[in-house]
Amino acid sequence: MHKAQYMKQIGNTIKELRLKKGMTQKQLAAAVKVSSAKICAIEKALTPITAATILKLSAALKVSPGKFLFEEWDEYTPAKTAWKIRELNEELKELDQKIYSLRLKIIELYEQLHQVPKI
Repeated sequence: MHKAQYMKQIGNTIKELRLKKGMTQKQLAAAVKVSSAKICAIEKALTPITAATILKLSAALKVSPGKFLFEEWDEYTPAKTAWKIRELNEELKELDQKIYSLRLKIIELYEQLHQVPKI
């Protein structure tokens, strides 16, 4: 996804969440301590958004900052987080095993390459 697409996605998400909370741009701007013109520009993807602003918006809208960055992001719950950690740990174990196998193969190939004929 290109930068412009991310900005548009973030802007759309902010607008959607703002409307869902029944807030105007002016109310959200006051909560985040920026101008309502800035909120309008962010929602329309006309201006870049900083990480600091994302954090302020997430606090004002009472959502995880990840909600702005990933379409499939669900609200934070400990159970979902624990499940995701277990899933990532399993993937990490599989990758570690692949790395170990590749290291053994490298050693084997190195030994073959540097094998000295016996007399």
